[in-house]
Parts: sequence; C-alpha cells; structure tokens
Amino acid sequence: MRVGPVERTGRSRATMVVSAAALIIGLAHLQVAEAKLRKVAPGQPVPPFRLSRADGPAVERDAPAAGTLLAYVDPSRESCRDVVLALQSIQRQYATRGLRVILAADPTRSRDAYLAWAEKEKIDLPLLDDLGSKLYGDLGVFVIPTTIFFDKQGILLQDIPSYGADFPARADAYAQRLLGLIDGREMEALLDVRSHLTPDSASKAERHRRAARLLAEKGEIDQAIEELERASELDPSSWLIRADLGDLLLSKGRHPDALAIFSALDAKEISSARIKEGLGRAEAGLGRNREAIEHLQAALLLNPNPARIHFEMGRVCERLGDKDRALEHYRKALERIFR
Repeated sequence: MRVGPVERTGRSRATMVVSAAALIIGLAHLQVAEAKLRKVAPGQPVPPFRLSRADGPAVERDAPAAGTLLAYVDPSRESCRDVVLALQSIQRQYATRGLRVILAADPTRSRDAYLAWAEKEKIDLPLLDDLGSKLYGDLGVFVIPTTIFFDKQGILLQDIPSYGADFPARADAYAQRLLGLIDGREMEALLDVRSHLTPDSASKAERHRRAARLLAEKGEIDQAIEELERASELDPSSWLIRADLGDLLLSKGRHPDALAIFSALDAKEISSARIKEGLGRAEAGLGRNREAIEHLQAALLLNPNPARIHFEMGRVCERLGDKDRALEHYRKALERIFR
C-alpha cells in the first residue's frame, strides 16, 4: 500500500507528538534525579581504563595502589588548578602509604599554559590522556573538574564534582578512608565536624537551597525562586545555586533572566553540560533557535548521554523545520529514558 505525502506528513507529526508526550513523562522523573545521576555510584566498580602519556607507560585502573584519587580536569581552564593544588598536597602527605593520585584530560584540550603553571608550582602529578573521552563517558562525568576516589579493588568510594571551599577537607577524609587510616564512621564524623567549620553564610545558603529543592518538588516554584535568591545573596560564589535558580526561571518562562544567569556562569569558564544546556534552553525560549542548537551541541559534547538535552535538541530542530533531525533526537532521548 502506497502512502501519500499528506498521510506520511501526518504520521511524522503524530510520531513527534507521541515522542514528546513520552518524554514529558520520563523527564518529570529526571528533573528530580538529574543532580544525583551517575553512571557509577559509590560501592560500584569503576570501569577499567587505560590512560596514555607521552613521557611514560600507560596507566590502568588495576595497578598496585592502596587507593586512587583521579581528577578529570580541563587543563585549558584555570578553574581546575585549585583541585590540582589540593591533590598535590594530599599526594605528598600519603604517597608513602600507597596512595596514587592522577589527572585525566581530553588530549585535544590545550595544555601549554597549564604545563608552564605546573612547572612553576612544582606539580608532579601525571596528566594523562583520555583518548576519545572514553573514561569521561564511562564514568558519566557532569562537571569538570570531577574527582573520584576508588580502592585497590576498583570500587568507587565517592566523587566530588567541581571545587568548593570544603574540597581539601573532604578529599583528605576520603583519602584516609581509602588507606584504612579511619573507618566509615570516623570518616563521617570527620566530614560532619569539618562541615561546621565552613563560613556561616555558606551553611545558611545551603539550607535555603535545600528548602528551594523541596518547594520545587511540591510545585511551589515562586517560593523556591525566592529561597534560591536568598541563598545566592548569602553565597554568591556558588555556581550550583545560580544554576538551580536559572533552571527554575526557565520553568517559569523567564528566559531573559535565565539567559543572564547562565551567560554569567559560562563567562566564568565553568565547564558543565548543565550550563550549556541552560543557555540553549534560554535561547530557544527567546526564539533564537540556531544559537540554541550551538549551545545544546556543546552540552552533548560535555555529557553525551542525557535524555533532556536530546529532547531540547528535538524541540529546536522541529521549530526549525528539520523534522528528520528532530525525530532522531526524540528517539535518542526515549532510548535513554526507558533502556
């Protein structure tokens, strides 16, 4: 039976409608879980990896080490250097106990400025090449830098996305746990004590952020926005609070305000798929579809596996009249929700 062009177009549109409806159902769950999503959770094995280096042998997951700290960094960004300095200090403190500290990076990223800085700071941590960004994808890294901690069996203890004022203390506590210097209860107690040493304004900001999350889950978006605005006033250095605020502004259709937030975060060289996605969604909401595509493609490069980014790409492509490409992204989003 031959299908005419009108009927074929109708079926194509119907497929898009069904795809979008299914995505809305699936994404309702992802909106809540996204911040905690990992391909590898604590207690699970880190995927085997082989990281190459120009000046020595390749490094693999299974190596004679009591524990490993691996930081995925972007050497072209100065924002990664605080992580490197903190890890260098930890490595020097615990190297005699068998702790291994390594850095992994996409080899296509420029590293000339980093190498000059590392030489000046006497950094001797190896910077290894993740060819084809395989480890990046296998781990499900969302934010660069991200630091993971795994034991001699390759089991993940914990990961720390980005860098905050508490990073050195947290990394030190996880390192001690990997080496068996403290047990799990002592580690939690150490982290709890040190959490109370953070500035009072930061602690208050985090309480407002948690309140905003609960309000958002109840659908009280305006009140959640107010909580995040208070949190941002208390801790203006937290990009996560600003990103939360941008997401809620997008959900309210306040695209210019959201665009201003995500643009400011992007200007700070924070390498995150979430920020690129926020820029894309904001541009799309303002009708600037080609700019939206550019940002969403950048988000996919940073995190090639998210359903929501494919969904947003599908919506933008549909508005641009590229129905085949829209369907392709809708299908990819559906595969990632229901697989």
